[in-house]
Amino acid sequence: MKKAITWILIIVVLGSAVGGFLWFRNRRQQSADAVEVLRTGETVQDTLELSISASGNATVEDRVDLSFESAGIVDVVNVKVGDRVTAGDVLATLDDDSLLDAVTQAELELAQATLSLKQASKPVDEGDLAFAERAIAESVQAMRVAEISAELAGVRASIDQTRAAELEEDLREAYENTTELLDKFQQPQSYGAPVAAAYMEAEGNVGITALRSEYAIEQANSQWLAAYQRYEKGKRDLELLREGPDETQIQQLELQVEQAEISLTQARADLASAHLVAPFDGIVSEVNLQAGTPAPTMALPAVRLLDDSALYVDLTIDEIDIGLIDVGQQVVLTLDAYPDAELAGEVQRIGILPDVATGVIAFPVRVAAEGGPEGVAIRDGMTASAVITTGAIDDVVLIPNWAIRTVQDTGEVIAYCYCMDGGNPQRVALELGASGESWTVVVSGIEAGATVALVSEDVNLFDIAGPPPGTRN
Repeated sequence: MKKAITWILIIVVLGSAVGGFLWFRNRRQQSADAVEVLRTGETVQDTLELSISASGNATVEDRVDLSFESAGIVDVVNVKVGDRVTAGDVLATLDDDSLLDAVTQAELELAQATLSLKQASKPVDEGDLAFAERAIAESVQAMRVAEISAELAGVRASIDQTRAAELEEDLREAYENTTELLDKFQQPQSYGAPVAAAYMEAEGNVGITALRSEYAIEQANSQWLAAYQRYEKGKRDLELLREGPDETQIQQLELQVEQAEISLTQARADLASAHLVAPFDGIVSEVNLQAGTPAPTMALPAVRLLDDSALYVDLTIDEIDIGLIDVGQQVVLTLDAYPDAELAGEVQRIGILPDVATGVIAFPVRVAAEGGPEGVAIRDGMTASAVITTGAIDDVVLIPNWAIRTVQDTGEVIAYCYCMDGGNPQRVALELGASGESWTVVVSGIEAGATVALVSEDVNLFDIAGPPPGTRN
C-alpha cells in the first residue's frame, strides 16, 4: 500500500513539472511575440567625440583673508557682505588715537635728535653759550621755587592736619558728652544725631586732609624733579658746547637720529596697520567686524575678499584618465544650482602632484569657465559637473547608447540591440567600439540609417546560458 502511494506521488510531481515546463515555454513564446516598443531612433554615420566626465567645485581667481596686524577696538566698518570694492579702498579701521599720539611723539623725538646733531656739528658761538647758561640758571631758579613750594606745602600740611585733629578731638568729646547725657536722662540716642554726624565728618576729614597734604608735597617734589632734570640737561648741553664737536659724540648723535627715524617708520606702520585696505578689486564675502568691539584674532579673518575677475572649476581626474587630458581641451560645465544651463570652459592647468587623501590616486585639473547664460551666476564653491572632450573618431557608424543591450555568455559580455524589421523589433548581435557620452561606435552588426528600438524585455532564465534567442548574425 505504501509503495503504491509513493509511486502515485512521484507521478504527480513529474506531471506537475512537465506541465509547468510546457506552460513556461508557452508564456515565453507569447512574451517574445508581444514586446512593447518604448522608443525608436536611427544609427548615423558621423564623428564620435570622446570625453571624460568629472566633478568639482567652482573657485575664483584669488581669495584673501584680511586681518589687522595689531589688536584694538574697531572704530569704523565701511563694508558689508556682497559689497564690491576697488584696490586701495579702506574696508575698516581701528581706534587709532594712541597710534596717532605715538607718531607725533616719534616725530618730536626725531626732530630733537636732528636738532641735537645739528647743534653738536656746528662751531660754538657766544650766543649759544649764553643761551645754555641762561637755561641752567632758569632750571636752578625753578628748583629753588619747587623747594620753597615743598617746604610751604609741608608747613601747610602740618597746620591743616593739626586743625583737623583738634576739631576731631573736640567733636569726639562733644559726641561722648552728648551720649552720656542722653543715657543719663534716658533719652533716645537719635537726639544726638547732629553731634554724631559732625563728629564722623571731622573724623573723615582727618584722613582727607592727610591725603591732600601728601598730594601737595608730592606735586612740589615733582616740580623740583622736572627742574632738576632740565638743570642736568642744561649742564650737559653747556659742556658739549664748550668742548665743541666731538667725533664720537657726533657718531652717537647720528645713531640717535637713525634710531628716531626707525621709531617713526614703525609708528607710521602701526598707524597704517590700523586701516584694513583692499589689496585688489573684488567682492566682500565675509565680515567679522563690529564697531566698538575688539578686532578678531588671526584665527578668524576680519574681512574675506574674493577676486572674481575670473572663475574656474577645480576637478579631480583619476590617474587612468589623466593621460588623455591636455591644456586647451574644450569642456562643457553644468552647475548643480543650474542643471539646465551649460557653460563652456577650457582646460587651463594640470596638476603635477597627485592627491592621495582618499587612497585613490587622482590629479587636480583646473578649467577656466566662461560666462554662462543670462541669470546664471557662478558663485565660489558651487558644485559643478564637467565633460572634457579628449578626442574624436571620424566617419563611423554610431548607435545611441540607450539602444544597446548586453548579456553574459560563459563569462563574455555579448552586445545586441533591437532593429525594426517590417514594424517588428528583431534582435541583432553587435560588435562595438569606443563609446562617448551618448553614442557608441558600431564595428559590425548594423549599418548607418537602421532604425533601432528600445523595447520592454522580460528576463528569461533560459537566456542566461547563451545569447538571446532569435539573435541574427
